[in-house]
Amino acid sequence: MRKMRIISAILLMGLGLSACGGNTAKPTATTQTDPPATTSAQTTAAQTTAGTTAPQTDDVSVGEARAKGYIIATDYMPNDGSTDVAAEIQDLIFNNPNRTIYFPDGLYIIRRPIKTYAARELSVDIQLSNYAVIKASDKWASEQAMFLLGSLEPSVHINDPGSNYSFTGGVIDGNGKAIGIAIEGSRETVIRGVSIKNVRIGIQVFQNYTGYASSDADISDVNITGNGTKESIGIQLFAYDNTVTNLRTSNVYTGVEIYSSGNMLRNVHPFYNLGEDNYAGSRAFVDYAGTNFYDYCYADNFSTGFYSEKGSNTYENCFNYWYADWATEQVAFSFEGQFDSVIAYPHLGFNGRQADRVLLRVGAEGGTGVVITPIVDAELLTDFGFEEYLQGRVVTKK
Repeated sequence: MRKMRIISAILLMGLGLSACGGNTAKPTATTQTDPPATTSAQTTAAQTTAGTTAPQTDDVSVGEARAKGYIIATDYMPNDGSTDVAAEIQDLIFNNPNRTIYFPDGLYIIRRPIKTYAARELSVDIQLSNYAVIKASDKWASEQAMFLLGSLEPSVHINDPGSNYSFTGGVIDGNGKAIGIAIEGSRETVIRGVSIKNVRIGIQVFQNYTGYASSDADISDVNITGNGTKESIGIQLFAYDNTVTNLRTSNVYTGVEIYSSGNMLRNVHPFYNLGEDNYAGSRAFVDYAGTNFYDYCYADNFSTGFYSEKGSNTYENCFNYWYADWATEQVAFSFEGQFDSVIAYPHLGFNGRQADRVLLRVGAEGGTGVVITPIVDAELLTDFGFEEYLQGRVVTKK
């Protein structure tokens, strides 16, 4: 039996080398996807030092992934951070259309962006184990994101199998240099359960290259940590009609930037922690388009909580809170022009006596917006312009 396995391994090795080389040609549905039989042993050898046995990669989660038919990344590349594996990851995507690619725990270094297909017959699903870390190399120089979802052969078709896929789990580490994940040319793409660390920008959602304005992306259960500079941003939405749920950002100057309409944000929580020197001008939510919807969104310690340049938004059960008594200003809601939005049941926690403490700042008169039953310690307010738009009464918060 052992001899038969060895002979089979040799035969499979010959087949696998032709399937998993550096070929970047457009794949077909008949592309070889099985790993070379020798690759796992090669990976184990690369992770073994003299006198030390490397840990086995076939743990429970990997075993389950194999049972589901997933492509296991460590069959094709090391996961010890010893070398750039961007080419190997890209080859897996090219050579395995309509498959799920699974990354076990470990460190994967990449020096250039990884691109996936939007075309339904070529798409892949990316899944990372909880402690799988894909990190930008120290030599990272690209202005594009580490993962560009749907950037190859853009498509807006959503009716057929393969048109909907996800990036799930694990850690994306921008090494202080890179952008995390971008959705570029697809619809109804899902990003969920990902921890995005040390990035210039965490997530970007762009309009489809075909000119289709809606992305309809679903982003949920994501934690984003910026690189601590004034250029750091949690998430940017350029395409329309996205849903963002249970997302938290920290170590960023701007939490959320929106350049499109029809977006729903629910339980999104930007936290400011860059210190007093960078405080002025920091904003949790920046909306340049209007007609967006905010439900229990939490602006935490930013100079301005919610800023809107134009249009009408709906804010329901949103929360502003300030920990620090810095001598500048604390503004809950700011509108560049007329106020034509609905702010319902906002909870406001101002702090201290030095800063200007403003519930509503309006740039022009004549708006038809309403502020419904704000919950705030009115004694801490320094501006009462919101009373012109008040419906109900102020509920005193002590």
